[in-house]
Amino acid sequence: MSKYFGKMEPALYIWLYRNCNEWLRENSPVKKAIKYECHRVDWEKRDEEILLLVKEKIKEIRNRTGKPKRITVSIVGSELGIRSLLEKHLEKLPKTERYLNEQVENTTEFQLRRIEWAIKELNDELKLWKILRKAGIRKEYQKKLEKRISEYL
Repeated sequence: MSKYFGKMEPALYIWLYRNCNEWLRENSPVKKAIKYECHRVDWEKRDEEILLLVKEKIKEIRNRTGKPKRITVSIVGSELGIRSLLEKHLEKLPKTERYLNEQVENTTEFQLRRIEWAIKELNDELKLWKILRKAGIRKEYQKKLEKRISEYL
């Protein structure tokens, strides 16, 4: 009669526990030892494996057709199915972390990449307002980027 018995017949278990505790201990099954397997992670090996995957995924994201996606740790992790690993344990993957820090785009870099895409898409009518609309640039960023857009044109 184990605690499992207590879950099946709680009133009877409590009565036995209070009134015949010695009998209950003697007749209860021995608790099974839980086996814990120690799965240590070889972080250096994992770092090498993930670095290759991340490099391929970033290259794929940059070369996609269609509207560009911003390269972030969460986007790369989501597309590889290892988002939580990258967000929670990136400090244990120093090579991957270094590469991601070099490749992750800030807002301005991403906006410029979207503008380049918009220019390629609108190759026949290159007007500033059409480029900004196609690239999805908000008004508060337009003044900052107009000079760079004119350089592309």
